[in-house]
Amino acid sequence: METLKNGDFLPTLSRVLFVLIALGFLTYVGQGIIVPIAFSALLAIMLIPVCTFFIRRLHLNRVLSALLAVLLACLFIAGVIYFLSAQVSGFVQDMPAIKKQLNEHISTLQKWLDSRMHISRSEQTQYL
Repeated sequence: METLKNGDFLPTLSRVLFVLIALGFLTYVGQGIIVPIAFSALLAIMLIPVCTFFIRRLHLNRVLSALLAVLLACLFIAGVIYFLSAQVSGFVQDMPAIKKQLNEHISTLQKWLDSRMHISRSEQTQYL
C-alpha cells in the first residue's frame, strides 16, 4: 500500500467524507426502495437451508422447493401477524379493567401518603 505524501492527506480525507455523506444521503432518500430489497434479500438468505432440506430429503426439484419454502415463510409470517393482532385486541379489550385497577392503586397510594406523610391530595397534585 502506498503511503500518502504530506499534502495528500486533506484532499483524500475530504473525498472520503464526501463519499460517506453522499452514501448516507442516498440511503436516506432511497429508503423506500432499499428497505424492501434488503428485507427480501434477508428472507431469501434465511430460506436457503429450507430449500436445501427440501431438495436433499424430499427429493424435490429446485423450483418446487423454492415455492414450498416461500409458501411456508408466508404462512409463518401470517401466523405471527395473527398472533400479534390477537394479543393487541385482547389488550385493548382489557384496557377499561386495567384503567380501573390503576386508578384504584393510585387512590390507595394517595390515601397512604395522606395518612403517613400528611400530604393532602391537592398538595400531591401540585407536586406532580
